[in-house]
Amino acid sequence: MAILAMCAIQLFGCNGGAGSPSDGGMDGAAGMDGGIDGGIDGGIDGGIDGGIDGGIDGAAGMGGSGGQGGTTLLEIDRDQADALTLPCDAFESDTTLTRRTGGVDYVATCVMDVTAAVVLQAGVTIAFEENAGLGVYGAGSIQATGTLEQPVALVGTTAGSGWWRGVHVESDLQNRLEHVRVEDAGSNYVYCCSEAASILHRDGQLSLSDVTVRNGAGYGIVARQAGTFDTFGNVKILGHLEVPLRIDVSRLGELDGAGSDYAGNLEDYVEIVGSDITTALQMIRANVPYRWDEGVVDVTAPLTINRGVTIAFGENAGLGVYDEGELSVIGTEGDPVIFRGLQDVQGYWRGIHTQTDNSANLLWHVDLRNAGSNYVYCCNEPAGLYVKGGQMRVQDSRITDNGGCGIYYGVSATLVQTGNSFGNNAAGDICTD
Repeated sequence: MAILAMCAIQLFGCNGGAGSPSDGGMDGAAGMDGGIDGGIDGGIDGGIDGGIDGGIDGAAGMGGSGGQGGTTLLEIDRDQADALTLPCDAFESDTTLTRRTGGVDYVATCVMDVTAAVVLQAGVTIAFEENAGLGVYGAGSIQATGTLEQPVALVGTTAGSGWWRGVHVESDLQNRLEHVRVEDAGSNYVYCCSEAASILHRDGQLSLSDVTVRNGAGYGIVARQAGTFDTFGNVKILGHLEVPLRIDVSRLGELDGAGSDYAGNLEDYVEIVGSDITTALQMIRANVPYRWDEGVVDVTAPLTINRGVTIAFGENAGLGVYDEGELSVIGTEGDPVIFRGLQDVQGYWRGIHTQTDNSANLLWHVDLRNAGSNYVYCCNEPAGLYVKGGQMRVQDSRITDNGGCGIYYGVSATLVQTGNSFGNNAAGDICTD
């Protein structure tokens, strides 16, 4: 194993990166594609100065709920005077980086392909040049383990949103970031043609504990369907131009709810992608709303949504429960579950459709509004809640501002509703065939 400390490596010129391990070719770690130039220059300069700066210094404050143990993060010393430049192939053999200076320890000038075991010890700071990045794949793994006092820092050589590409993980070995800071990333994908993100988890295993991700041009973290978070706890994402977290619906159960902090970005949502819930899933409250943009989500397994969850649906999105599906939504009087549109207008999203004969189907202390733009499944009546068949109990809930009816139930359905309030539902509050 190579220990990269002072004078332990020579400073070689860096080559371009290896070919893409995922989608068909990195666009050249040394010679980056021109497409990033226009995308970053326009969006960053105007948007980041106003909306982001306040979020980073204020609400993000680096010490709010879940933020690195409730303490203010130390500023990163970016002095590069004594930094060593890493060869571009430095992580293609087993390597340990140790802390060398009080400032930047190492500089990366390209996309660093991690195809062996790489260890970043506490206090190590790597500064990435413009459009450089870090990609873990194949037989590669990364273990970056800092402490509260000496975090591992992956930052830009210039402190600016979207300066370098970010971290890409698609290795099925043990990958861990603990007490790590990732800043200034998201200029573009690391490997073609993934989303631009500070951290992109494409495949394999990854543990994130006490990680702060800030000042990014793209998404904070992207979690694709094929990957798994072995641990996800006390993660703080702020200062991004896209949503802080974009995650496949199948992975929602891996999150730690309000234990992490997603506030302080231009769009404060946890964005859900994917269209099917085929295994049991439980959603717990985050400190920002979830956002569901992509059409109708088919629920064919038990879905439980706990108190305090807010889901904002995109235009014409919806939720459909059938076959072995089950919908159990349990809020409280002071902490309801909220289903609403991304825009607070009548009939903005499709609504909820159920047709399962399951006694667990329940909406209790739910605020359901802005739905009924159209049917969820052809060709039923538009409604906030459409119970085509089976069982549904609605109790102590508020059904308002829906296109069509507030609740519509079919002749074969068993609807029990008590203690609910209704208002401004276009075709009436409760309708039936």
